[in-house]
Amino acid sequence: VYVDIDFWQSINLLEVLNLQYVREELAADDLLAIIIPAFQLLRQCSEKDVSNECVQRNVQKMAKNKLEVATLMKAHEATPFDPTNRGGHGSTEYGHWFRQRRAQFHDIPCIRSNRYEPYMAFRYCQKFPPFQESFTGYGKNKMSQVMHMRRNGYIFSQVGDIFVMHYPHPSSKERILWGQKENSKRSEVDRLFAIFKRWLKSDVPDMERIPLCEDAADDDKTLWV
Repeated sequence: VYVDIDFWQSINLLEVLNLQYVREELAADDLLAIIIPAFQLLRQCSEKDVSNECVQRNVQKMAKNKLEVATLMKAHEATPFDPTNRGGHGSTEYGHWFRQRRAQFHDIPCIRSNRYEPYMAFRYCQKFPPFQESFTGYGKNKMSQVMHMRRNGYIFSQVGDIFVMHYPHPSSKERILWGQKENSKRSEVDRLFAIFKRWLKSDVPDMERIPLCEDAADDDKTLWV
């Protein structure tokens, strides 16, 4: 399972991933990546409030199952993860996920942005592309990995009833710096990303099985290069 540390799993995530049917699907195609839909809990108190009381208010609201996610969404207390970065998780079909049965697969038909960086479960096989160690710290590490997986022929399929939810912690120093115009780190990461994209196109055979959508975003416009 590939997920950031500040996400909490649904209580059934490992149970579903270990079902015989799910394991057989992974065994049948070693280039299958299971998409785990990501949600975020909206802060229950001020970001500057780091008191135990605030922590407990957040913890008590964190969803443990699909019904609790739906309840939070209806109360406008949760959303799909990071709506300010629509490309990051916008290819995941959240509306369809709410209609999916437990452990039901639904293939993502196309990718809406090269910024797509879902959380996933997959087989760690020889065909799995190595992580690009040039991307250290914040920025472009997950999206470059997914782009490489797509180039290698991976397909992405979201599975019903399982999810992860982001815990609303204060923004890290790195996250704050990332959005500042004078941030040289971001410019350097974007320069490396442009090099990575050229290498991916010129040196890695195109085995893609899931295309960009016809109306996919032009992500190059957002690069600081």
